[in-house]
Amino acid sequence: FMFTAFQTCGNVAQTVIRSLNRTDFHGSGYTSMAIIYGVFSASNLITPSVVAIVGPQLSMFASGLFYSMYIAVFIQPFPWSFYTASVFIGIAAAVLWTAQGNCLTINSDEHSIGRNSGIFWALLQSRE
Repeated sequence: FMFTAFQTCGNVAQTVIRSLNRTDFHGSGYTSMAIIYGVFSASNLITPSVVAIVGPQLSMFASGLFYSMYIAVFIQPFPWSFYTASVFIGIAAAVLWTAQGNCLTINSDEHSIGRNSGIFWALLQSRE
């Protein structure tokens, strides 16, 4: 459900922001996505250590809070909060995906990993 909301925000961000640019808000959904995925790429270098220290469940929970924060920014967006939330969600995405992979690996064996991965990806892709 979290990714459904995030993907919706990502897909409509530029349209929503274009209508907001007629007000005091001046930002870009494209810039936000560039920030998210740039920070996500860079953060992947450190997230295995973070997940190893914090643990996969707590890492996923904390990442979910940052995803919620990004989604909530659309209630009353300001450029500074929009771009700051983009940085945080980039970090949270790296932590989330690393923790998810770790959790999937911990809870699977060599016989169930394929099935469990398939179920995860089917549920993830069913959001669209």
